[in-house]
Amino acid sequence: MKLFPFEFKKMVLSRKFSVLLLIIVACVIALFIRNVAFQPVITENALKDIDDQLQTSDMLLRVHQYKLEEDPENEVEKELKDMLLANINLLNNIKNAVSTDQWQERLIQENALLKGIATYNEAGGEFPLDTSEIVRQYALNEKLLDEHIKPESSTYSMAFPNFMKQVLDFLFHLGAIIMMVILIGDLMTAELEDHSAKFLLTQPLKRRHIITSKFWTAISAYITVLVVLFLTITIIGSIFGNEGTFQYPILIEKNGELAFMTIIEYITFGAIGVSALMITVISLYLFYSLYLKQTVSTLFALLGTLLLGYVATTFISWRFFAWLNPFQYIIPREPLLFQNGTAWYQGLPILFLLSVIFYGLAVRKIKTLRIG
Repeated sequence: MKLFPFEFKKMVLSRKFSVLLLIIVACVIALFIRNVAFQPVITENALKDIDDQLQTSDMLLRVHQYKLEEDPENEVEKELKDMLLANINLLNNIKNAVSTDQWQERLIQENALLKGIATYNEAGGEFPLDTSEIVRQYALNEKLLDEHIKPESSTYSMAFPNFMKQVLDFLFHLGAIIMMVILIGDLMTAELEDHSAKFLLTQPLKRRHIITSKFWTAISAYITVLVVLFLTITIIGSIFGNEGTFQYPILIEKNGELAFMTIIEYITFGAIGVSALMITVISLYLFYSLYLKQTVSTLFALLGTLLLGYVATTFISWRFFAWLNPFQYIIPREPLLFQNGTAWYQGLPILFLLSVIFYGLAVRKIKTLRIG
């Protein structure tokens, strides 16, 4: 009996697999339609933010004028007032650049404004913009200008690479785990619950082949879903979206300093991390299923393990722990964007090691498994 082709065919021809693919395709299309519908909102929100900053600046300007009326010789207040007037002028320039879609001029004026706000606050002003936010936005604007790349909305982008990142961010935020739970929810336990495993275990084949076929069936199904996902994004994004560039910079923290990662690096590294975790999840599921023999309890144990592991991750700040922590890829965006004393790939060896261990334990268990 060729178990793998049989198991794989059974999974991909199942109703839940077809429904899952349809849901994925529908969600990608819906997200793109949403981005199209909200294109006017991008400019509206940008202009609203500028108007809010102008309103704040006007309020602060009145405060400085009031203080100067009380003390006309106050040089500090005069200096702060002049700085604020210069910033108001820059805000009006930015507003004009946004309205006329002059993105390079907008970035230049924005960085001049960010410098102006930083100087104003250092001189004693109280403009409500955090220093770290100023530094991060300034660095990103400079990078975009240096690379001659038009800035894209992080929420409603029509550029193909940025749209792909938006979709995959859902995959990187528990989407892959939810998808995998749907795929493998009854991979082994269904046969144990309805006792059809009795027939399988009495066949003239090595029992480890049962685990092997289940293991590779789950991996193959996961790869199939990823292929469908990437094909859907590519077709929709490349035909109906804007060209964009996969070299678009993403701001990250590396060893306490700001650095950049391109979208293609973000997608590649994130996909590697989450896929390695999925392999471990599959092997862990098979291990639990042979001991618990029930779908609900197996899934509960699997999700409980992942939850406890992720919670532990948030409390342990030991840098070397990154080499021992397989749960950091539950949300792989975090180890990608914050590499302070760590590297995004450090958790991969322990993931593959755990996959081998749980796979081996599952093989060992099935050799002695008895079905009552």
